[in-house]
Amino acid sequence: MINTAIYSVLSSAFPTTREKILGYAETASGVGLMLGPIIGGTLNTLLNYLSAYLIFTAMLTINGIITFIFMPNSLNESPEITEKEFDAIK
Repeated sequence: MINTAIYSVLSSAFPTTREKILGYAETASGVGLMLGPIIGGTLNTLLNYLSAYLIFTAMLTINGIITFIFMPNSLNESPEITEKEFDAIK
């Protein structure tokens, strides 16, 4: 679900460099899918399941806070519809 929504958010936030930013997002996703099991398995082996779970929970919480702080506020604005567009909808 998040992976689908991120394409829309990135396309809206970076309309002029959309392809480059989406490429960065795909790269980050691929690297995360490759390294996540390795890091998670290592943490699970060295510590235990609960410790690995808490570490990744902390990482996701920090990521959520950073995203909330740096998300462009323009994404929260309602689009303005002109009278001509409104009449076309009717």
